[in-house]
Amino acid sequence: MTYKSTEDNAQKVFQYMDHNEEYIELVHSGDDYFHRLEKIIEKAQNEIHLQTYIFENDGTGNRKATCLKEAAQRKMKVYVLLDAYVSAALPDSFSQDLVYHGISLWFFSPLFSKNNFYLGRRMHHKIVVADGKTALVGGINIADKYHGTPASEAWLDYAVQLDCPAAMICKYCREIIFLTKGAQKKTKPVLHSAGRALMGILQNDWLKNKTEVCDAYTNAILCT
Repeated sequence: MTYKSTEDNAQKVFQYMDHNEEYIELVHSGDDYFHRLEKIIEKAQNEIHLQTYIFENDGTGNRKATCLKEAAQRKMKVYVLLDAYVSAALPDSFSQDLVYHGISLWFFSPLFSKNNFYLGRRMHHKIVVADGKTALVGGINIADKYHGTPASEAWLDYAVQLDCPAAMICKYCREIIFLTKGAQKKTKPVLHSAGRALMGILQNDWLKNKTEVCDAYTNAILCT
């Protein structure tokens, strides 16, 4: 097992690596994140899940939509889940174009549906996972403000890239879509090995009285 540091745009990036070259790497918003995102989509061979809170109809959003459409045209199974409230401003033509090109598009908790008593329950995921092997998870949405423009710096945020068995994340993404379609299924959180590191899924969900993410942050702060 080794720890490797590299210099990227004058910022140190630390990687956790083992003898199988499985690693977890810190990713910055801007070109760093969006270049990796495109590569993950381009290299996918079977299945892609993209779940995000914000997917803007801007330059960044349209470039990533093109990548997803190209993947679907290569016969990949492409699933996109967006938060219904934030995505309400997306033009119908944008959504219809994704579906036309073979993408399975879902919206989490629409305001007007049989589940409208969930009003206020939002989906804040920023997850991309391909083939259950590679994933990007963090706080970066699909929008120009997170990518940066010639006139403005990218909003500062982070993600982690997992190049290791990510089947747990893929399974979780499938289950969220399953629940979005109205089915009921419960699973217990479990820990999986990413090389010699352990990773698990934590949730905040006021409807289910879950505060796992908040509790984890609180415990980490108290332990420092």
